[in-house]
Amino acid sequence: MKRTIAKFDSEAQMCGLFIDIVTGQVANGYWRAKPMGWKTYAETGGFDILLARETDGFQIGIEAKLRLNDDVIMQILEKGHSAAYPGPDCRAVLVPRGTGNALHRMMCARAGVQIITITGEPGGGDRLMEPDLPHDRDNWQGHWPEMLPTQRVALPEFVPDVAAGSKSPIQLTAWKIKAIKIACIMERRGWVCRTDFKHIQIDHRRYLDGQWIVPVDGAWRRGPYWPDLRAQHPRNFIEIDAVYEKWAPPEPAGTYGRLL
Repeated sequence: MKRTIAKFDSEAQMCGLFIDIVTGQVANGYWRAKPMGWKTYAETGGFDILLARETDGFQIGIEAKLRLNDDVIMQILEKGHSAAYPGPDCRAVLVPRGTGNALHRMMCARAGVQIITITGEPGGGDRLMEPDLPHDRDNWQGHWPEMLPTQRVALPEFVPDVAAGSKSPIQLTAWKIKAIKIACIMERRGWVCRTDFKHIQIDHRRYLDGQWIVPVDGAWRRGPYWPDLRAQHPRNFIEIDAVYEKWAPPEPAGTYGRLL
């Protein structure tokens, strides 16, 4: 009997439903909707979705595809980096229920990769997502073989407000967070100076090379190609600006402090 493959319009739609289930926005079958105790980081650490367990920081790196095939398996496998290269505790592929063949499932099992299946058409109390995510109280992870990395993926200060699984996504990298901080200073003051870049630990030369900033009256102001980071990351921009006092540079004293 031919299996029916769950239908999704895009990988982004499938990832969105998965995140809604994990964060408790959608009920998983008979189970009432409730958060599963994981933070979801879209497009982080080289994965479509990076999960971090709230109790202990345990991580799952996930690659999503509308078909379980060679491509997604190759994407999720550990690359030939050194033993000290950061990685998640577990690796998984997120695919629609019903896709894949016995060979692909065997390849995932041999490589220690968990297959997460999901359907967008629940009925009769059927579970939308299987299997369950691993609990911190489990002594044996069962479906979740651990990679035992020497160090986990570094998490961004803020949960990215980007869509997981989208084509050519705009990522919230550590550099982007620093750039948003510079943009917050620019919005508040109308100008930035060299000490601001030094405090935030971001290179001002990229801003000058790209004409993002130009010198006017002893300070740098918005240039013709100033990037609109508020439009790129509307929620993150608000979150970063809301804690301005925690990371803001000291205000320059007098006219000299504004000099380039």
